[in-house]
Amino acid sequence: MTRYTMTGQGHIVPFTPEEEAAADAIEALDAKKIPMKEWQEAMLATDAFMTRSVEDLIDSLLSSGIVTEDQLSAKLIEFRTLKKNERDKKPQL
Repeated sequence: MTRYTMTGQGHIVPFTPEEEAAADAIEALDAKKIPMKEWQEAMLATDAFMTRSVEDLIDSLLSSGIVTEDQLSAKLIEFRTLKKNERDKKPQL
């Protein structure tokens, strides 16, 4: 479908091929951003039960050996696993 634009004199004219190509490129870029926005919203939803800072703290305690995974509560393990699983779904642009 042809796109149209308005000139400074108020006339409606069809896009030039260059304008069409530029508009197509913008639409393609916007379409790529949709999965990222959906992922970001999903990550924000996981912050309700565990923020990123808590997730990082737990990771640091586990990797340094201060705490072992069997010392964490079942709920904490569940929330951490949900966060990690969601983080692994991050789309690539």
